[in-house]
Amino acid sequence: MIELTILDLLYLVLTFFLVIVGTILTLVLLRVFKILSVGVEISNYYWQWKKMLTYYSQVPFVIKDKIFDMLAETDNSEKQSQKTQEKDPML
Repeated sequence: MIELTILDLLYLVLTFFLVIVGTILTLVLLRVFKILSVGVEISNYYWQWKKMLTYYSQVPFVIKDKIFDMLAETDNSEKQSQKTQEKDPML
C-alpha cells in the first residue's frame, strides 16, 4: 500500500483545489467575456451612428462654406479687375 504523509495529502488537496477553482474561474471569465463582447458590439454601433449623424449634420455647412468661398473668389477677381481698369483705362 502507498504510504502518504500529511504533507503529501495537503499537496494533493491543494492541487485538486487549484484545478477545480481554475476551471470554475475560467468558465466564469468566458461567460463574462461573452456578455461584454455583446456590450462592446452595441457600443460600436452607437459610436458609428453618432459619427454618421454628426457627418450628416455637417453637410449643409460644408456646402454653404463652399458656396461662400466661390462667391468670395469671384468678388475678389471682380475687385481686382476693377482696380486694374482704374489704373490703366486702356485695358
